[in-house]
Formats: sequence, C-alpha cells, structure tokens
Amino acid sequence: MIEKYIEDVNRHASSEDIVASIIYEAQEIFKSCGSESDFCIQNAGEECIIFGGWNRVKWSVRGGWVAFESHCNPEFLAAFAKLEFGRIG
Repeated sequence: MIEKYIEDVNRHASSEDIVASIIYEAQEIFKSCGSESDFCIQNAGEECIIFGGWNRVKWSVRGGWVAFESHCNPEFLAAFAKLEFGRIG
C-alpha cells in the first residue's frame, strides 16, 4: 500500500491529493472491516494520522497502515488481517 503513496509523491502530486488519498483509503478500511460508522480522524500530525473511535488505525509514511490491537475489536482485527491492509501492532 505504501508504494502507492510513494508513486504519488514521485509524480509530484500535491500534498492535499496525497492526504485525500490516505483519508479515502482509511474510509475503505473501516467499511471493509465492518466499522464504517466508527470512521473519524482522531489525530493528524506531521508523522502520522490516526483514524477511528473505538477501532484505531494509524497511517504513517514509514510504517504504512497499523491497526492497534489494544484499540480494535476482534472482528475488526480479523478483517484487517484477512484483507491484508497492513500490520497489527
């Protein structure tokens, strides 16, 4: 997944386009994991963006997508792993 964002940067996409792409993908993750209504932006900084209310997922340039084991229900984690969105940490 992170390769997609690197390709965007290499094609000189605007930072707004890249952020929009990350947000869109986060929405798709929550939808695919059965928690569409739990989607929100929890925190956004220079290093990462954290999404979700009860279920938490982080995107960072260095780490890609990570679902927080301590902040996600078992069903969300199972779907996240099955669909290979990223790692669980």
